[in-house]
Amino acid sequence: MALLMSVPFYSNAQAEQTFKPINQKNILVTTSLSFARYRDFATSPLFYEGGGTNLYLGWQTLNDNWELTMGVDFLVNLTLANTPKSDFYEANTFGVYSGLEGSVSYLRNLTPDFNGKYDFKLGGTLIGNQNMRINPALDNSTLGLETIVNLMLSGKVQRDISRREETVSNFLFLTIRNRPVRRTLAFQLDTGVLSFNRRPGYNFFYDGPVDGTNTTMFSYVWDQYSWSMNGWRLRSKLEFTQFSSSGNGRRLAYVWDAMHAPGKHAAYQMGIHRIEYTILINNNR
Repeated sequence: MALLMSVPFYSNAQAEQTFKPINQKNILVTTSLSFARYRDFATSPLFYEGGGTNLYLGWQTLNDNWELTMGVDFLVNLTLANTPKSDFYEANTFGVYSGLEGSVSYLRNLTPDFNGKYDFKLGGTLIGNQNMRINPALDNSTLGLETIVNLMLSGKVQRDISRREETVSNFLFLTIRNRPVRRTLAFQLDTGVLSFNRRPGYNFFYDGPVDGTNTTMFSYVWDQYSWSMNGWRLRSKLEFTQFSSSGNGRRLAYVWDAMHAPGKHAAYQMGIHRIEYTILINNNR
């Protein structure tokens, strides 16, 4: 008898839960832990890497046929560059990588059937980044700036992994009831179609002319910058989402984002890994 009591017992209720079709408007609040690695030849050939976080505020309209997501993301990373021993530069120099990103994504459901196990979605994503990097040890090359805009082709596959029946598990003297819950597992891939960047054609040494009150800070910083259409960007996202009965939800995701902006003297490369946690606030009225 004691042996039987120590073994877990599982049973399923007979009634299966039928979920209503999705028709929801959500406020998204996201934070993350991230690891970034980048190199900007316009300031130096050094590789920088380090950890950081972000804060994303967004809006999402979601139904069985399509989804629209838009938002603003602020990120910051504290990075470290390991340099060879030098009489001119510190062996280890700290840098700050920060950025402001705005994005909008529209995906159309190719198989709008919620009762099916898989949904396939196709659409596009527009992303605009304003990046800023600071390394005081580089003197006149302390500051690095670029504006990057990417138009991307987006594909998403989503699997419904909802618990549709109540399950009961008994362990010793404990009885645990797991109620039906809506859950999804999704993977999204964004591939750059058009990439634009606004960067200088030379390094970031600021030696522009200063003409009294006729020279503003913006004209001094952005002097001789120009737009180019080149480079590439690739981003993937694996996410698990669980909704409550009220329509609110929680999401855990892993994001990998990489971009490259070429240039004869000022190529820029960046890769970032993120573990994101998102709160979805149901805003249906």
